[in-house]
Amino acid sequence: MSELDSKLAVAVNEKRIFDVAKALRDGASPDAMYKGKGMIHIAAEKNYYVILKLLILHNVSLEKTMSTDTEDDLTALHVAVIHDHNDIVGLLTKAGADVNKKTKNGQTPLDIAREKDHCVHHLENIENLFNNVASGKVPYGISDIDITLFRDSDEKTLVHIAAEKGLNGSYFNQFLLEDKTVLCLKDKNGWTPLHLAASNGHVNTVRFLLKTGAELSPSVIEIAHESVVPYLKNHATEALIEAAFDLNLDGVKQALANGANGSPCLLEAVSEHNRAVTSLLLEAGVDPNEVDEDGNTALHIFLLHDQHFMIFLMSQAMKSLLEKVDSSILNKNGVTALGLAIARGSTDAVLVFLEAGWRDYDNEKFQILALHYASKQGLMDDVSILISKGVPVNVKDEFDKTALHLSCERGHSDVANALIKAKADVNCQDKSGKTSVHYAAENGHKNIVKILIENGCDLNIKDKTGRMPMNSCYAKDWTEVLQLIQTSGVEFNYDMLILDSVAKNDEEMFELALSKTSDITAVIL
Repeated sequence: MSELDSKLAVAVNEKRIFDVAKALRDGASPDAMYKGKGMIHIAAEKNYYVILKLLILHNVSLEKTMSTDTEDDLTALHVAVIHDHNDIVGLLTKAGADVNKKTKNGQTPLDIAREKDHCVHHLENIENLFNNVASGKVPYGISDIDITLFRDSDEKTLVHIAAEKGLNGSYFNQFLLEDKTVLCLKDKNGWTPLHLAASNGHVNTVRFLLKTGAELSPSVIEIAHESVVPYLKNHATEALIEAAFDLNLDGVKQALANGANGSPCLLEAVSEHNRAVTSLLLEAGVDPNEVDEDGNTALHIFLLHDQHFMIFLMSQAMKSLLEKVDSSILNKNGVTALGLAIARGSTDAVLVFLEAGWRDYDNEKFQILALHYASKQGLMDDVSILISKGVPVNVKDEFDKTALHLSCERGHSDVANALIKAKADVNCQDKSGKTSVHYAAENGHKNIVKILIENGCDLNIKDKTGRMPMNSCYAKDWTEVLQLIQTSGVEFNYDMLILDSVAKNDEEMFELALSKTSDITAVIL
C-alpha cells in the first residue's frame, strides 16, 4: 500500500472527513484495500455517509468485494444492508450499485435484507419499479433514482426496459425530463434503448427516442426489425440532407453509414447548381449513378443545366465523380452523358470524358474529337480504331490543326505514320501558317521530320511569321534536325535568319544571311 493510500485508510477509519478529501485530491486510490476491506466497505459498515459520497465522487468501484477472515465476497451494498444503514443503501443504489449482485452463497442484497429484515422497503421499491416498467405499468415515485446509473442484472436501465417493451412517450417522459444521457448508455450486450426498440419492431418507440435525442448508428440498422428499417433509413436521409446543406462532411458520412439514400440530395444539389454541396456529397461517397424520373444521372443534369460546367469539370470533385460514374447509363431518351456532351457541343466536357477513358466510337462527332485527342496524347490503339472506322483524318479543329499537326507537335511518330498512311495531308497549314513539319522541327522531333520528308512534305512553306521549318530548327537550337533538313537541299529564309541570328548573337550566321539578302534595311525595319 502506498503512503497516500495508507493516509486515506487511516482517515476513513477515524472518520476524518477533511483528511479523506485531501488524500483523494492528492491521488490516493478510492479503491485502496485495508485488511481485506475496501474504503467503500468501511464507510458502508460504519455509516460514514459523507465519506462514502466523497469516494463515489472519485469513481470508487461499487462492485468491489471484500475478503476477510469472517466475511467474503460482499459488496458495499451487501455490507450496508447487513448493518441496516438505510441512508447508505439509498446512496449506493442511486449511484448505481447492483441490487442483484450475488455473493458466493448466491445471496443478493435484497435476499439479505429480507432475511434480516433490514432496508427491505427501499430495495423492494426498486425491484418493484423495474417489474412495473417491464409489465407496462406506469412507474410512479422514481424521482429519487438516478436512472443513468441504476441498472438490473443485464445492465439495463429503466429506459432500456421501457424501450424493449415498446412503451409510449408518457413512460419515457418521467425518465428523460432532466437527463437524456441514458439514451446513450449500453447494456451488457452493448445495446442502447434505441437498439432494443428497433430490434423488437417498436416503430412508435423508435420514433420517440430519435425525436428525443437518441443517436442512430449502423449497428441499430443492422439489428432492426424489418418493419422499422424504412423509418430508420428515412430518418438517416433527412439527417443527410440537413448535414449536406450545412456543409457538414462528417454528418453526411455518418448518415450514409446509417443507411441514408444520398442520391436524391445529390440530384437536387446538381439541379440547383450548388457545387459546394455536390462536391461534399461526392467526397462523402454518395453514388453518382442513381437516376431521376427521366433516367438522368447527376452528370446528365449538369450537362443539361449548368452553364459554367467546365469550372466544375476541372475540380477534384468532378475527377472523383468520373472515376465512379458508369459511362454506359442511358437516360429515357437513350443518351449517355458523353453523348449528351457531344450533342450539346460541349467540346471541353468531351475532352475531359476522353481523358477519363470514356469512348463512343460510333458517334461521328465523337470520332473527330477523339481522333484529335488520341493523336495529341499518342493513344495508338484509339487512333487505329478510329482510322478503321473511316474517320476523316484531315478534319481541322478550331485552330485549323489536323490530327497530324497534333501528333507531330507532341512527337508521336507511330501515330504520325498511321495518319500519313491514312492519307493525312502533310502540307496542310493551320491558322498560324504552320505545317506538320514546322511543329516537328521546332520541337526537335527528328524522327518525325524524317518521316515527313520521306512522305513528300514541302520544306519551303513559310508560316505567318515568315519562318520555314529550317528557321524554326535554328531558332530553337535543334542542330541534328537542322542538319537533316539541310541534307534535303533546302535553304533558309534568309530574311528571318538575319533576325534570328541577331537574337542569338550568332555573328557567323548573321554574315551568311547578310550575304544572301539584297535589302537588309527592309528586313530589319
